[in-house]
Amino acid sequence: NMKLWNRSGEKPGGSPSRPPRLPIQRLETLRDQGAVLVDARDKSAFAEGHIPGSIHIPDNTLFPTWAGWLLDPDTPAILIAPEAAVPDLVTSLYRIGLDQVAGYFTDVHYWAQMGHELARLEQMSATDLAEALAAKRAVAVDVREPHDLRNGFIPGAIAIPAGKLLRASLQPDTDRTLVFYCGRGHRSAIIASHLQRQGFAQVMTLREGVRGWEAAGLSLESPDADIDFEQVDALEAYRRQTEAGWTIIDVRDDAAFRRGHPVGARLAPLDSFIDDAVIASLRALEPLLLICNTGNKSAMAAEWLLSEGLTRIANVEEGVIGWQLHHLPWEK
Repeated sequence: NMKLWNRSGEKPGGSPSRPPRLPIQRLETLRDQGAVLVDARDKSAFAEGHIPGSIHIPDNTLFPTWAGWLLDPDTPAILIAPEAAVPDLVTSLYRIGLDQVAGYFTDVHYWAQMGHELARLEQMSATDLAEALAAKRAVAVDVREPHDLRNGFIPGAIAIPAGKLLRASLQPDTDRTLVFYCGRGHRSAIIASHLQRQGFAQVMTLREGVRGWEAAGLSLESPDADIDFEQVDALEAYRRQTEAGWTIIDVRDDAAFRRGHPVGARLAPLDSFIDDAVIASLRALEPLLLICNTGNKSAMAAEWLLSEGLTRIANVEEGVIGWQLHHLPWEK
């Protein structure tokens, strides 16, 4: 699978070929045979109408990350996207080992014009959500990372980071609507589309997320205490590795790791954190020093591990760039 490919460094030979543009009948046949529809349009277009069963993964810089989490490399994918976006999307998938793109489809409105059903992802306004929460008709689910909660969250919401939700075994709540939210509505739309596909009928998102809540003049609740992790520079990380037995975890992808990494570092790409076995292995290796190129992706990894209950973790804020600038031990 993709995770095994990432670790082995092997990838499909050659370059990705452009998949065919699919007529409706062929799309239906492939969908009925198990192909997954990946709708890469923006969240508003997806919410207003999409082909039933589609997963929403918007075309932005995080497209390959979400695709790596949500898609099975052995299952053919069909892209729902504008014609001009298809080549870059196919390349993004190919680079992470997802080379089974069966085709693409561009015009969701034409699908509807030909008499086919469109599904919607309903968006709730902030004032409607406040009323639904007060009447206990809805449950608000905050899918942001733990550090985002420091700036406040919707009173009464439950916090489950997006990555954790993707691998949770959830049962549809038939009594109350689940309303997912994040900062602006991007992550929540992805998660909601995933759960819709899993059979959740009463799923909605908060229009414009926390930003929309505040714009409506509604208040946020502050956490009782900061949820934080330690930041260390490269020199301190090396000292802890060599003198205190800390383990360096490189969260970059396999190709970057193979080009070079701190001596003794272990590879655990961020997209592998969705695997419970990976989290268990990292828990057994605590205390951990998390490292990437610049400290940003490793900070995301630290937040993820905090949400999993790991506490003895530190982020190398200078990343491998700082490691090399200090001429610390390096290997390939």
